[in-house]
Amino acid sequence: QLPRNLCPAREARSAHTTVRSTSAASRTRWSKRRSMVGRWLLVAAGAAAATECPTLIHEDAGVRLAGYVVSRRRDVDVRDAVRRTWCATARRVASDDVSVVVRFFVGLDTVEGGDDAHMMDVTVVDVPDGPSAVPHLRLYALLRYDAWARRATHFLALDDDAYPFLDRLTQSLVEKRAMHAPAGRGVGPAISIALEDTFVWGYFMEHPKFGPWPFAAGFGKVLTADLAHALAAMNATVPLELGPPCKSVRDDGTNITCERACDDADPRVQGVCLKRVWIYEDNLLGMLLTPFRYQLVHDKRFHVVPGPPSERYDGAPGIPPSQTSLLVDRHDFKHAMGVVDFLEAMHAAALTGNYDRFLLSPEGVCGLERLVCFNNSRDEVERVAYEFTIDDRTLAVVFDDCKQAEGFGDVCVVNGSDPEGRVSLHESNKNIMHQFALDDCRTIAADVAAVGRAALPGSCGG
Repeated sequence: QLPRNLCPAREARSAHTTVRSTSAASRTRWSKRRSMVGRWLLVAAGAAAATECPTLIHEDAGVRLAGYVVSRRRDVDVRDAVRRTWCATARRVASDDVSVVVRFFVGLDTVEGGDDAHMMDVTVVDVPDGPSAVPHLRLYALLRYDAWARRATHFLALDDDAYPFLDRLTQSLVEKRAMHAPAGRGVGPAISIALEDTFVWGYFMEHPKFGPWPFAAGFGKVLTADLAHALAAMNATVPLELGPPCKSVRDDGTNITCERACDDADPRVQGVCLKRVWIYEDNLLGMLLTPFRYQLVHDKRFHVVPGPPSERYDGAPGIPPSQTSLLVDRHDFKHAMGVVDFLEAMHAAALTGNYDRFLLSPEGVCGLERLVCFNNSRDEVERVAYEFTIDDRTLAVVFDDCKQAEGFGDVCVVNGSDPEGRVSLHESNKNIMHQFALDDCRTIAADVAAVGRAALPGSCGG
């Protein structure tokens, strides 16, 4: 059990650091401080014209990585942002050892426009655009791999609002090393492992809503080419049957009515009907690969960025982007930053090594929903409350300089008397002791430190 002072080792500078519960009724809202301090990053990164992603593979390279991105046909601005950012990295890492190609897969769109007529990195698939098209497009890329990446050794599947650090990914593939964390949260540290000949590498989940089998989260994963070959060969012998969510759709101009093709089907959600069973897109590939023998590599360096507590229904925090990240997804940051700004901000962070600046969105760090900023009479931020969720309660750690924010990491010490090896956190204004996983504590602490440096610069080394 921790004493009431959360940072006993830094008592002199942490006298005002407290954890307290907050609610919508009682919480003091942050002042609407609109800062454009981070906009220089986005303008500078996005100034270059978009050159199409590399599409020709170097067949003599030892690692030949083929990235496939599902996108809406109308989202030319998003594809251009990908071309300017991490596709530039794909060109930069090309060598005798590494070759990276990238292809966008889009459905048919009723809206005029698109770039497929003049860009060689876009493939149009004969499926109506929309959420239910996503699983078809993802599988199309693997089942028809011979049409665009026949000589690939590995495939990288990712969303168009995810940013892969291709230099780190390809280096790990060359070295055949990865970090593997035990299944579940807070059950042990990740260890370095050798990648086997056949593997799926990403952030693995097991979720009762999706099914009993493990699956790599849809925002980004790497799989060896032999798995794509096996799926394609199976489909060539007996085709997969991916049913639409609706038998029919009626649109009266006000409401759209779907006659469901299977229980729980929803045309607004990415998924398919398989033999009267609704399968979410995230889980579809995991289900199809389950019978095959492959190495399952659960690596938390594939992750989402931290978002507001309201976006994390399971209470698990996102992980701040850093120099160790392999792939980051905008998932919980959707309300804070658009796709194009996110990709360009992440690319700028990757080039400069300053990941704290990623938090300086066009609205400033105080525009993040998980922060409550308190201003002084000169309209300067003097205190910050960082909100997070434990035990279905929204808590806030309050600090007035970034050293206190960095000091919050001192609380991430396992309570020796807890059989599950959890951290004990005392809520200051209630007689409540919260216990939560060590790795959750560490990711919260890293985010607290980062936002402290961004919101209250100059008081420590960040």
